Amino acid sequence: MILKQQLSVGMCLLSLLSTQLQAEGIVDFEPYVRAGVMFDDNLFRFASKAEADAAGFSSQSDRVNTLDAGARLNLRLSRQMVRMTASLNDNKYNRNDFLDNTGKSYGIAWDWRIGDDVFGELSTNHSQSIAGFSDNDIIVRNLRTFKSQRASINWRVLSSLTVYGLTENSDFENEELVFQPLDREDTSYEMGTRYQSLSGTQVGLFYRNLTSDYVNRTGNTALIFGRKNEQNQVGLNLTWTPTLKSRLSGQISTIRFIREDALQDNFNGINQRWNFDYALSGKTSIGFTAYRELTSVDDLLSTYVLFKGAGANANWNATSKLSVSTSYSIGKREFLGGSSVFSLPIEREDDTKRFGINVAYLPTEHASLQLRFVDEERESSIRNFGYQFQSVNFIGQYNF
Repeated sequence: MILKQQLSVGMCLLSLLSTQLQAEGIVDFEPYVRAGVMFDDNLFRFASKAEADAAGFSSQSDRVNTLDAGARLNLRLSRQMVRMTASLNDNKYNRNDFLDNTGKSYGIAWDWRIGDDVFGELSTNHSQSIAGFSDNDIIVRNLRTFKSQRASINWRVLSSLTVYGLTENSDFENEELVFQPLDREDTSYEMGTRYQSLSGTQVGLFYRNLTSDYVNRTGNTALIFGRKNEQNQVGLNLTWTPTLKSRLSGQISTIRFIREDALQDNFNGINQRWNFDYALSGKTSIGFTAYRELTSVDDLLSTYVLFKGAGANANWNATSKLSVSTSYSIGKREFLGGSSVFSLPIEREDDTKRFGINVAYLPTEHASLQLRFVDEERESSIRNFGYQFQSVNFIGQYNF
């Protein structure tokens, strides 16, 4: 009873503080609380009931209750902006309580500006959450920590032309020993130009370099996959609005992937992603996407996977308080260098189909409710790496 009273008093104080700070016009402070419940009929992504039984699980499904609290703070000082975020979430599993965990995230960013034409960002972020089970058959409570630092600078040379540069350092760490060969430290930098015409068309050129260091790889894993790799990418960004209702955007680039001191081959290819959005009316819109991209998968030793796929989505704002969105996508993953959660590479291809629907309702100015449904199926060339699952997630949030 005392704890409930303390929580009530604390929330009232946060609400009053939020109102007072916003009234001053310099500080925007917004705390929130969120509660959710999710039901998943195949939590560990088992390929079959027989596989679940063999692993000692009589049921494939579970319910997860989540309680989340956090805050956002924006502080503006003249032309400078400081943004801070923090959140803490508690996750309780109904059947598999060994997975119970507390996640967290926090970060701070400074959007700086010198005069009218030079601006950028300095930021740092830290987050921790439990890893999923889509890409491995190892069922443990593995907390993954992500840390990053970012710096950027933009110079508006002309009213329509901007040159920029940015650098970022990030660190991925796994708590469980079996996953620590996946730990890595990334260092990247990018430079480029952006041009925007009076009609709204945008064109950009960029060069990006990414170096990854797998600090805990040893033995056969290091021999086959290497301890370091490097990606070099040169590309073009494009955004075009042919009409007031339509928008085409995309990126195409060449990419070269190089492993250092590894038995696996290097890779050269083309990355591209294209998006088309069209507003059917003031309340409805549709979108299409297609892509072919080289990227990494954090739960697997392979460090280059070719993703190819396409998708479509539709959005309907039924009223000012009710909206519905749906999406459908298909995709293929080709593990060009072989992949495994073990130390020896295995050739692998995955085909995935995914359908989702989200219903959002805003009963008041500060409250929101969401109901999400997902149906996903994967077929894999490796036995026991395919799966099918359905999940339902109900979320309620209140912003003070």
